[in-house]
Amino acid sequence: MKYCIPLCLAIILLSCESRKQGQIAIEVHQNPIGSLYITESITERLVSVIPINTKNTSVPNGFEATTIGIIQTKEGGKSRLTILSPNKSYNIQINPDSTITTSNIADSLLNYLWKSNNKFIAQNQQFLFTTSALDSIIRLFDKFRLSRKNEIERHTKRLAEEEKELLLHQNNARINSFLFFFGRIAKNLSPDNSFFQFADHIDNNTKWTKSLPQNLLYKHEINYLKKQDSLTDISTFLKYVETQTSNQDLLSFLKAIYLREIIETPSYWERHQTLFNSEVLNDVIEKEKDSPYYDLIKRSSDNYFSSSKGTKAYDFTAKAVNGKDVKLSDLAGKLVFIDSWASWCGPCIRHRPKVLELAQKYKDNPRVEVLMILVDATKEDWINYLSKKDELDIPGDLIIENGMRTKYGDRFNIKSIPRYMLIDPNGIIIDGNTPEPSQALEDIIKKELKKIQ
Repeated sequence: MKYCIPLCLAIILLSCESRKQGQIAIEVHQNPIGSLYITESITERLVSVIPINTKNTSVPNGFEATTIGIIQTKEGGKSRLTILSPNKSYNIQINPDSTITTSNIADSLLNYLWKSNNKFIAQNQQFLFTTSALDSIIRLFDKFRLSRKNEIERHTKRLAEEEKELLLHQNNARINSFLFFFGRIAKNLSPDNSFFQFADHIDNNTKWTKSLPQNLLYKHEINYLKKQDSLTDISTFLKYVETQTSNQDLLSFLKAIYLREIIETPSYWERHQTLFNSEVLNDVIEKEKDSPYYDLIKRSSDNYFSSSKGTKAYDFTAKAVNGKDVKLSDLAGKLVFIDSWASWCGPCIRHRPKVLELAQKYKDNPRVEVLMILVDATKEDWINYLSKKDELDIPGDLIIENGMRTKYGDRFNIKSIPRYMLIDPNGIIIDGNTPEPSQALEDIIKKELKKIQ
């Protein structure tokens, strides 16, 4: 039965200043869920941790600037976007199904922009990826852009000025984010293709850029390549970004996000990735050591180095179906292949049969261990999934609950899945991002097995 239980509330606000600010009012409509987490969406900086022990409470919000945040219940895994603002008061409801709602109209509009974007793309997917008339795609999204702008304008009287500005920026930014993906990644269009003219309207120096900074970096890449034809090195590109950015705080932020993006989402930065290595990263780290966003760079660089070839692999612990703990160090002396996957991940599910074939092929080989580590959901959900697939008795199936948010995800730099890794018998990373199960992967395994005496 779902119910409310009044208990004591303590709050940890990760801000050392005491000031008059808005309040967070929390109303709980389910069993106690542990804690409520509020983070900045782009930097992932933890702003507040609120232990949930009462039916109702009200506490200072502790926010320092207007930006986009995520409200989340770690245990339930449910989340909601919110506009963080120092003077804003929040009424947060945690519902019986663990969903989170807020009564603020700006938050409702922000979540509308997020969800309607995904829904619109899904509804028009066939047209988007089959038409050769690229200008018709721009026109389609311009109509969509205008309809959402009108929806924001309809609520102007209920919005603070900064909230309205941020929402209008997000309307454009979320659409532009898809258009950049479509042009840069899906279609691999030349930088001088007229499709990218939509980027001309992106302001190089607005403070709201920090709510989705990748778009401005994509714009800079396209304009840089129009002038230079090719990218020769990372530092030259960063110097170009400097020439385009008069806002110094934004410049520091863009540099930090750029480095994080190359490390964590290399598939979006193929031209840059080929020029990127530990020497380049060390050089940039030294140059940016006084940056106000150095913590972002350091966090990503630490993960990069910990997941690099030749590095001692993090000695994680995962659980098997029978509840037994399995540590990486338990497998010393074996070549270990790891598939990090999730039950909601389409590519993970498509590739899983090949992973299972690989596991079957080497199940009797004492020199090879194939691990399939689920990094989402709970153990109960995982076992239910395996039961439905009749895969409960497969050796090597393990789970690290919420693994992408644990040390496992950080130390192996797992920001996208599926992720395949190969670790040698001494626990040294051979490749932190191997090919998917295929003949190419088997050739690598055979080569490594020849080294084992």
